[in-house]
Amino acid sequence: MPTNEITKKLLEDAATRNGGAFGMAYDLTKTYAGSANADGSIIPVLFMELYELFKDGKDPRSQD
Repeated sequence: MPTNEITKKLLEDAATRNGGAFGMAYDLTKTYAGSANADGSIIPVLFMELYELFKDGKDPRSQD
């Protein structure tokens, strides 16, 4: 199976499990990673924070 088909399948499976939070976080992270000013060490952190934000609707950086 080509890589793009595997990625598409993973995104579809993740979308059904968590209401699309994975796909939205993935797309935004992918866009950031492709930018000229992307910092490679921030990419995994960005993905996890975006995923948590879209999944729960809460800012994962907040201390509440």
